[in-house]
Amino acid sequence: MIQFSVILTYLFFLSCCQTGGRSDLIDPFESQMSVEEAKLMLPPHSMPWEIFIEQPNFKVVHFENYHSLGFVGQLSLVFTNGKLSSTCFITTRIQEYINNLEKKRHIRLKPGEYFWRAKIFPYTVVSVRSDLSDQKICWRDKRFEDSYYYYGISK
Repeated sequence: MIQFSVILTYLFFLSCCQTGGRSDLIDPFESQMSVEEAKLMLPPHSMPWEIFIEQPNFKVVHFENYHSLGFVGQLSLVFTNGKLSSTCFITTRIQEYINNLEKKRHIRLKPGEYFWRAKIFPYTVVSVRSDLSDQKICWRDKRFEDSYYYYGISK
């Protein structure tokens, strides 16, 4: 009986920690979504997105007038090998946005040398420049590390 429960616990642990699962990005997006799934998350009345970069196995799209936590800004979605790997939201009121985000998501962005950062289980890293000059906050799935250097997103 003990061996059976140990095996079940081990299998549960493996299923929770597998590398193929999704991780939260900006609401309502999750990493690993296909382009089609991501399009379904956009409001029905929204304008079509603008393709910023499109290369084999890599695509960046922008969406103007995106609403997040009561703020309006530009949303960028980064797809690597056809899967959503990161999202960035640009708003002119970044500090107010960060305050709302911390309250709603129950996270705390910690100041670092160059970025404020927070980690969200299991694979998400949220970051914003520490000087707030960029006015951009990004969520990335750390399993897609190599693609960020191409787009110019620092770790």
